[in-house]
Amino acid sequence: MNADRAGATRGRGRAAAGFAAGLAVAWTLLGGSGGGMARAASPEEQAKARDLVARTVKAFEATEREDAPGAVAFLQDASWIVRRFVSIRLRALGLPDEAYEKLEEFGRPGSGQPPATATAACQKWAAGFKGSGAGAPPPTTTLDALTVITSMVEEEIRRHARQPGVARDMVGALVGILPGCGTPEERDWVARRTLARLDKATVLAELKLPQWPAEPKQAAEACNALADWYQANRDYLYAHPGEGRVYLDDQARAHKIPSDVFRKVNQPWGADEGPNRAPARDETIR
Repeated sequence: MNADRAGATRGRGRAAAGFAAGLAVAWTLLGGSGGGMARAASPEEQAKARDLVARTVKAFEATEREDAPGAVAFLQDASWIVRRFVSIRLRALGLPDEAYEKLEEFGRPGSGQPPATATAACQKWAAGFKGSGAGAPPPTTTLDALTVITSMVEEEIRRHARQPGVARDMVGALVGILPGCGTPEERDWVARRTLARLDKATVLAELKLPQWPAEPKQAAEACNALADWYQANRDYLYAHPGEGRVYLDDQARAHKIPSDVFRKVNQPWGADEGPNRAPARDETIR
């Protein structure tokens, strides 16, 4: 879903705005794959992920209340994802296009906080904003915030599908959100969205799972295993340029050479292999 179109909508299954190398929450998921128990996220990883989710909730609430000055303050958030989400929501509230356009470059992975020259027009507009007079909005949930975050990550994965390293790291950002999930339902939501951006059949097979588990305890362990699998195989992943999905290069892994290097130096992809094959019809970039 396009983020600009999604930013003005709401609902539990919402893609409220439709992430990654520049994620402000830059924790590292350590550990490997293989037998034994998967490594649970450290307290620091959990705290950083939950802080991002909590800030997204607060930003969401400010825009839902039509608190324009309060929402504008989030344009200085440390995370590009919060800045981008707020700018989209402000635009939906009536922020002039000229002011919005000055914010766009600061809502991308790797971007910094906007200077005063980029936010001055927003502050001026917010000071005179009257609002619609609508009643109190329904409470914003953590799942709402996770929907925002995963939607933006997925949009960036699609945007950078032709840049294998960037798309791969953005899948890692999805994995990094898992420690911010406070309930089994939230964790399952993010894990399933993450699997949708990977070769699900391969990942489940390597995790020795016939399907993603429904039982909460097993699902929690599977989430840890998924994070470990990504970290162990990160260098052997490649993105299909016609799909919003990242795949495992098992030959590069067998040679213990990063896929980017292996396919450039050792064994280039064939005409119908890897990123050169025809994209799956339902995954073609739109």
